[in-house]
Amino acid sequence: MRVVAEFGSLRPGKTLSRTPVALGRPLDRHISAVTVSSPPGLELPLHTHVQSDDFFIILKGTAAVVFEQNRKEVLRAGDSVWVPAGCPHGLQSGPRGVIEVGFQCPPDKAPLSLVGVRSRGLPLVQPAHLSAAPGTWSSLIGKRKSRIAVHVAKLRRGQTLNVRRHDTPSILLVLTGGAIVGGHTLGALSLATLDPAAAAQITAIKPSTLLLRVAPTARPSNQASQRTGRRPAIHGRAPRVAGR
Repeated sequence: MRVVAEFGSLRPGKTLSRTPVALGRPLDRHISAVTVSSPPGLELPLHTHVQSDDFFIILKGTAAVVFEQNRKEVLRAGDSVWVPAGCPHGLQSGPRGVIEVGFQCPPDKAPLSLVGVRSRGLPLVQPAHLSAAPGTWSSLIGKRKSRIAVHVAKLRRGQTLNVRRHDTPSILLVLTGGAIVGGHTLGALSLATLDPAAAAQITAIKPSTLLLRVAPTARPSNQASQRTGRRPAIHGRAPRVAGR
């Protein structure tokens, strides 16, 4: 396990910033991560990740995710959005600004694509709660065909949860509370990478610990994408994250 980012001390600045997170090899061959900090009232215009599925979660502040035809959904800290490749989306920061972290699979390190934005289907908003099951992992994306697998879990103080060995490395984000993983202590809003070759045990050290795990999956076929419509989904609400 390796800690790659600590978001707890971040505050929205006076200008928009997009900061790549250095995930390291071999994970950065499969997925990219970027932190976006936006001051109050700023709008990130409609854009697409042409080849990549995008998943992002609000860490601090509030925002509105914007789709085509000016369709908007308000997001608070702990709310997450999954957007399939090629689907236009933007972000408008709230009155106190916003900080979010996003993951793209396959990696997308190119500048935002603002020209020739095309949708593969009408956006679909899923008003599902970030319903983490106690003591076990549950999927945030469900049965949707996605290049990104996202799971969430909640633990009580002293409760443990295993991360089994898997084919690809993964990312662990502690949203609330705190945990010990492989002898390392992770506080709220800590981001770490997990080695696929070794099983890991997570032990909660705070009364209410909410965990998010992100990993790349096999790329779905075009036929499967067309069948499912590959529409964006929004998930909320989670327990409060620091900085609300």
